[in-house]
Amino acid sequence: MTVLEIIEQPVFIVGPLRSGTTLLRLMLENHPDMNFFGEFEGAVSQANGQSFPNINYYHQFVATDRMMQDANFGVDKNLEYIELVKSFLLQAYQKKPVNIIGACIHSRFDLIPRIWPNAKFIHITRDPRDVAKSTIPMGWAGNVYGGAKYWLEPEQRWQTLKEKLTSNSYIEVQYEELIRATNDELKNICDFLGQSYDENMPDIDKISTYSKPDPKLVEQWRKKQSANEILAVESQCRELMLSLGYKVVNSTPDKDPSTLQRFILKFDNKIKRTQFSINRYGIRLWLYKIISNKLPILKSTRMTNNINRVERLYLR
Repeated sequence: MTVLEIIEQPVFIVGPLRSGTTLLRLMLENHPDMNFFGEFEGAVSQANGQSFPNINYYHQFVATDRMMQDANFGVDKNLEYIELVKSFLLQAYQKKPVNIIGACIHSRFDLIPRIWPNAKFIHITRDPRDVAKSTIPMGWAGNVYGGAKYWLEPEQRWQTLKEKLTSNSYIEVQYEELIRATNDELKNICDFLGQSYDENMPDIDKISTYSKPDPKLVEQWRKKQSANEILAVESQCRELMLSLGYKVVNSTPDKDPSTLQRFILKFDNKIKRTQFSINRYGIRLWLYKIISNKLPILKSTRMTNNINRVERLYLR
C-alpha cells in the first residue's frame, strides 16, 4: 500500500477507559508491521456535539494538552481541523512507517468516520464492575457508582456507531477473553487486520512497564467488591451488560438503590473525588481546574502545564 492508503485507513482501538485498551495497544505495537503509537484522544475530544472545535481554540488545546504535548506533534497553522488531525497521524506514521497505523480513543470515537471514512475499529470491553472499581485509584470517581459511567457512556456510544459500520470494518474483543486466551484473540485480530500473528506480541514487559497478560486480573470484582458495590454498578449497566454477555448478580431492579440512596452515592462520589484532587494537585491547582473548566477564557498555559507536570508523575 502507498503511504496515503495506509494513513487513510487507520485502525482505532476504542472502548472504555480502564478496559484494557493500553494492554491491547502495546501487544499490537509489539508486532513488527504495526504502529499503534498511543493515545489519540485529542483527535476528537474537543468536539462540541457534532461540531468540530474552532481551529484557533484547537491550536491552544494542542499546545497545552498533556497527551498532545507528549506526542510532540508539529502544528501547521495553515491547515483546517480535519487536515491538521490527519497530519498528526502522518507524523506518527513517519516515526514507524509500517503497514498498519493506529491508536487508542475512548471518548468521541463516533466522530472518527467523519475524519477517516475508511477507518477500522477494534472494540474492547471489560466487565463494568471491574472498570468502575479501577477508576477510583485514578481519581476519576470516588466510588463504583460514580465509576460506572466510565463504562456505560462509551459503550452506549459504541452501540450507536456500530450500527453505522459494515461488518468487515470492526472486530469486538472482551478483555476477559484477551487475558485468558491471549494468543487466540491476538490471532483473530491479526486476521482481521490482514497480518500474520507474531509470537512476540504478548511480551509487552520487554517494551513497557506493563506485565504480560495475567489471568488473575480477570473478574477481580468477585473478591474485591461488596454486594452493595456490585448492585451500584449493575443498577446502571444491567441491560447493556446482559446484551454483551456479562452475567449479573442482581437480574431484576427490585433491590436497586432508591432515590435517596442514589443521592447519597452521588454526594459521596463528589466528596471523595474532590478530596482526591486536592490531595494530588493542591488547593491552588484544584481551584484553577474548577474555574477554568467553567470559564475557559481564564485558562492559563502556565497553570495548565503545572497540572500536566503533576499528572506525569503518576503515569505508568
